[in-house]
Amino acid sequence: MVAYAEQVTGVPFILAMSTAGAFSDLSFIAQADTLADVEAGNAKLASDPGYLSRLDQTGDICLP
Repeated sequence: MVAYAEQVTGVPFILAMSTAGAFSDLSFIAQADTLADVEAGNAKLASDPGYLSRLDQTGDICLP
């Protein structure tokens, strides 16, 4: 998923795991210069059929 999100948005991501709180919490993290950049990346992912299909395939383990 990280590689695909990078491909869609053009932004490098890292996969991070929580060390406190819910066991096995995973997060995709990307750095952006502005809020507009964040919103643009989110819009690209939210409208990408390939990304949405991948989310559907993960079931409950990957929630946007």
